[in-house]
Amino acid sequence: HYTTKAYQQHYLNERKRRGIRAKTLWEPSDEFKLRSVEDKLFRNPRKLPNEFRGTFKSLVIVYDDTALIVDPYDQKTAHAIHIAATAQMLKLLLDFAWNHSDEIV
Repeated sequence: HYTTKAYQQHYLNERKRRGIRAKTLWEPSDEFKLRSVEDKLFRNPRKLPNEFRGTFKSLVIVYDDTALIVDPYDQKTAHAIHIAATAQMLKLLLDFAWNHSDEIV
């Protein structure tokens, strides 16, 4: 059984092992810091505009024909949607937001 931090590290290590690269959106923050160049390469982060600070309460992950919506941590719920059309729509919306966000240097 994984603890939250241990599973998170396992997930990141497995993703790196498989060569899976992500596009990630981060809230603007003065203390934002990537751990390594490798972290930047695999996470491909972009910073959302300041007006979005605090507005995203859930996490959205899209892969293959699945969209995973993870609710705020205190709710301890998530929703997996295995519908290709829905996953594609969410991917398009996330790609649009990512393409219109600032690079993190």
